[in-house]
Amino acid sequence: TETINCANSCGTSRLILAASKMAEESVIVLKIGTSSIILREVIDVAEGKKKSVTRLNIKQMADVVEVVYQLKRKGHKVILINSGAVGAGCHLLKYETRPSDLSQCQALAACGQIHLMGKYENMFAALNLRCAQVLVTYDTFRVKQQNLNAVNTFRALLDMGVTPIVNENDTIATKEMQSDNDSMAAMISNLVGADYLFLLTDVPGLYTDNPHKNPNAKLITRVRDIEQLSDIINVKGRSEWGTGGMSTKLEAAKLATSMGIETVIMRAANVSSVADYVISSGRDVLGTTFERKKCAVAKQRRWIRCLQPGGKIVLDDVGVRELHENKGLGDKGIVDCFGDFSSLEPVSLVDEKGKEVAKGISNLSSDEIRQISESKDDDSVKSETDKTVIDQRNLVSFPWKSLNRIEHAIVVSS
Repeated sequence: TETINCANSCGTSRLILAASKMAEESVIVLKIGTSSIILREVIDVAEGKKKSVTRLNIKQMADVVEVVYQLKRKGHKVILINSGAVGAGCHLLKYETRPSDLSQCQALAACGQIHLMGKYENMFAALNLRCAQVLVTYDTFRVKQQNLNAVNTFRALLDMGVTPIVNENDTIATKEMQSDNDSMAAMISNLVGADYLFLLTDVPGLYTDNPHKNPNAKLITRVRDIEQLSDIINVKGRSEWGTGGMSTKLEAAKLATSMGIETVIMRAANVSSVADYVISSGRDVLGTTFERKKCAVAKQRRWIRCLQPGGKIVLDDVGVRELHENKGLGDKGIVDCFGDFSSLEPVSLVDEKGKEVAKGISNLSSDEIRQISESKDDDSVKSETDKTVIDQRNLVSFPWKSLNRIEHAIVVSS
């Protein structure tokens, strides 16, 4: 592997996420995807016909539990994010394919979730460990009181020595069922102040192109600047039984690293190497490592970074510059507004090319912001006083201009 040295403008000291943690202790989040838990097989039936059947990958589940055991023995705290409730329900009720109807998927998730938890509880008990089921929705991260309740629950479980096993509450979820828990894993990692997030999947890591279609595609072992990946690689595709794919994992890695969490995309079959990776402080090669941002989002504003925006505000260069000079957002740089939202709701801020540059809590509704953008060039209706659309304390801006050259952004396997 070729090693490329690149200076980080924000310093080289490791970001401390929680001052109260012991130096030798880490909080580790393992997320395993549906494609790693649900196996599909084609079997022969009567008269030479073949039939597609699914089953749980019990060995893979047991391997994950064994790693949890190893990490806990070394003093680490572990949270397991588990996808696959719908796939497990399909297995139980003998569905050959995942249905497209939302209500059927939710019913299958209700059946599959209890089946998965039963398996996990037996595996944990065999190692004299305790686990707990935690079901969340995106409202857990949107509503501040729910957010605080979740933090307290996770802390209590970890202090009790119990391993939380987390899944989305698919029986009441709607559009959330499209993310396969990747974004949720990043949000929970932020919630608990995790040091590492491992996204376990059915591929070795991130490639420069689709390795199934391009034989010259190479594995990327380390990503130093995730902002530049779109200029380097081509990522498409999703699994049959799950709803995720590499693109959702990249979004999760982008979110997690911006909050100081080292993220690894790796093959679930290699999960036994996770403990050694943590011991080496990430020096080992294990799939694709996304380096944490040393200048991560301030702790008191990380909850804003995880909010799901209700709309989008388009800014010109003046507006973007204001954001990155820590001035908040006034009404001068607004070009357009999309979506319908009320005041004090989260919004995404994008430049005129559509790139997201910040996220914040808007003081104004979408109708008020549209009035500002429409009156921008009309002196007869322009407000006499400037309006603060987003206060600086309610704003999280993203990297504006990368200081790394593209060839320094990644390390490719030789």
